Parts: sequence; structure tokens; C-alpha cells
Amino acid sequence: MSKKSKKGFTLIEAIIALSILTIAIFACLQVFALGLKLAKSAKQKTLEIMASQGQIEEALTKPYDQIQGEEILPGLKKIEINNLKTYVAD
Repeated sequence: MSKKSKKGFTLIEAIIALSILTIAIFACLQVFALGLKLAKSAKQKTLEIMASQGQIEEALTKPYDQIQGEEILPGLKKIEINNLKTYVAD
């Protein structure tokens, strides 16, 4: 009686291993894509905040009398500087 030595993988073992590897690779790619999306969103928010801060600084450098706006209530003005709308109290 001769014994057959088992060397290598069977076809089913190879298919199962490739399937598991494929699922793992796709999961990693999904995480990578989500990271890129979040980084882009964070960059956009940072740019918006920096633009807003610049507009606020510009408004703060002007004397109060030079700020143009419409009076909403006595002692309260609605102003707009570079499309930034806010309210200022006397």
C-alpha cells in the first residue's frame, strides 16, 4: 500500500484563500477612500474658517462709525462685510 503524500493546496483551499484575501483588500480600500473623503472635508472646513476669521479681523480694524449697515432695532445694526452677515450692538 503506497501512501500519497499531500503536497500543496487543493483547488478549493486556494479559492477560499483568494476569496478571503479579496475581501480583506476591498475592506482596506474602503477605509482608505473614507480617509481621503474626510481629509478633503476637513481641508474645506479649515479654508472656510480661515476666510471667516479674515473677514472678522477686517471688520474689527474699522472704527464703529465706518461700519455700514441697516438699523434693525434701536442700538442693533445688521452689517455685511464680504458676504459675512452679522449683528452689531451699539
